[in-house]
Amino acid sequence: MQSLKHDPRNARVSPPRRALLDYVIALTETPWAVTEDQVVQMRQQGFSDEAIAVTNLVACFFAWCNRVVDGLGVPMEDFWPEAIRAREAEVKNRAR
Repeated sequence: MQSLKHDPRNARVSPPRRALLDYVIALTETPWAVTEDQVVQMRQQGFSDEAIAVTNLVACFFAWCNRVVDGLGVPMEDFWPEAIRAREAEVKNRAR
């Protein structure tokens, strides 16, 4: 589980989970580049169209939420680990 948190691209997971992770990473980082081939790969790994749609909606909803709070300058809550909050501050400082 730790490898999923720290390095999802290289985490050792089953082929269905790999297809799911790759799809969600693509939706999160480069949604304009997602192709039908990625959807086909998920189908080939046993995901139904409904499961693919739900995966898409959940990933996109969280991306939208993050963009809303980031766009409003909402600070992270104190319960987040210091390393994550420091990285957020560093990224915001670079953007200035």
